[in-house]
Amino acid sequence: MRRYTTKSGRPVEGVYWKDAASGPQMWIVFEGPKVEGKKRNQKWRRVPSDKLEDAKRLRAELQKQARQAGPTTEATVVEVLDDYLDNLSPRLTPRTREQYAVQAMHIRKHFRGQFAEVTPFDLEAFRNALQEEFSPAYVHSVMSCLKRVCRRAIARDVIVANPFDKVPVPDRQKTQRKGKPLTPDEVERYLGACRQMGSLWYAFFLCVIDGGLRQGEACGMTWENLDGEGYEVTHQMVRNGSLEAPKDDSHGYVVLSPRTLEAVETYHVTWKQENWVPNHPKKGLIWLHEGDRPVMHWVALQRHNKALKAAKLAPRRFHDLRHTTASLMANDGATSLQVSRQLRHSDPSITQKVYSHLFEEQRRGGLRLDNRIG
Repeated sequence: MRRYTTKSGRPVEGVYWKDAASGPQMWIVFEGPKVEGKKRNQKWRRVPSDKLEDAKRLRAELQKQARQAGPTTEATVVEVLDDYLDNLSPRLTPRTREQYAVQAMHIRKHFRGQFAEVTPFDLEAFRNALQEEFSPAYVHSVMSCLKRVCRRAIARDVIVANPFDKVPVPDRQKTQRKGKPLTPDEVERYLGACRQMGSLWYAFFLCVIDGGLRQGEACGMTWENLDGEGYEVTHQMVRNGSLEAPKDDSHGYVVLSPRTLEAVETYHVTWKQENWVPNHPKKGLIWLHEGDRPVMHWVALQRHNKALKAAKLAPRRFHDLRHTTASLMANDGATSLQVSRQLRHSDPSITQKVYSHLFEEQRRGGLRLDNRIG
């Protein structure tokens, strides 16, 4: 850092230059709100425009806010986040609390310092990182959670102003993406990429596409519910790893093709050989990786994105694999009732409403996926 000087060589109070790789950057230093147990609380802030007038105005505004605010308490983002989670409304359902805990996991991972040091630029970087990996609706949920945490920090006198005031939260409705099912050719390319990742992921994603399983239902598959014809869906794995009833209590039996059942058996034989367990019984969770670790939601999502990239396919949500099941069945001539049973919709009218465009040009009959994916 070096002091900013005018043409006459006179230094400007509180304004500095910083030599960065992208070029000189203008920064200001100001006295922040008083913190209990500290004599001084100096803060630094980047001036985006690198103009002296903007630097003076920004410094004056921040110092005015600091004078108007009362003494603040020093706390990290994680501490305020824990305080927020501990004081959630008792009327929230356990499922909603679990969703908040999962959203908080992303915040814990990204923000580790003091809350007073968080800037709008940090929030924008966090939002951009989420948008690269998750759907717009999920990004909206996480950012909304962080915004509530910022309000909690203001209520606890940890920060003076909400940094979210200058960061837009993506709108859930306007950015919601429609389902983009894979074509039969894309399915083969996708499964080919899965096969390259190993027998586990080939069998796992084959079950997802073949049975129309949701992400949690696939991760929570158990040997007890698998037979020689298909799989009985009685539960799903939630994001914390526990097993619960499936969405909307959509229990039901899904038919699996011989190709899929053979792939599952091949994976089991390979797993026993790799882990030196020749007499491993078929009990508990089917999908295990890195020894005996269950396949969690985030692991399945990472492998899904990796397979799409390896197959040179456009980005798609994990749930689009379920749409792919409906698309392949409709192309094979399956009726809306057959698709509804395979997807376990509570009402066949839901299938007709969501997939009405798929039943306009039916060509062949049949329910199994033997001819559709191999």
